[in-house]
Amino acid sequence: IVNSKDFFLLNDGRPVLVQEFVDGLTLEEVLKDFDQKEYPLLGLALSLEILAALEEPHQQDIIHRDLKPQNILLNKQGKLKITDFGIAKQLNTK
Repeated sequence: IVNSKDFFLLNDGRPVLVQEFVDGLTLEEVLKDFDQKEYPLLGLALSLEILAALEEPHQQDIIHRDLKPQNILLNKQGKLKITDFGIAKQLNTK
C-alpha cells in the first residue's frame, strides 16, 4: 500500500494527504501491452500480491471499495503498491 507522508487541512478546511511518489506504471498501463501467452502466470502472481497487500486493511475491517487497475501501481523494481483509499470504508465492528 502506498505510504502516507503527511496530512493537513488547507485554510478553507479541505484535507490534503501527501503520499509517497511511486515511479512506475499503473496496472492498467502494464496490462495494455500484456501478452498472456508469453507470461501465463503473471496475472495469477499479481492477483496473489494484491490480495496479500489487502490483508492488513481487511484485518482492520477497512474495505478499499475502488480497487481497479488504475489504482494499482508497479514501481520500476516490480513492487506493487495499492493507492486511492479515498472511498474506503471501515466496517462497524462489535
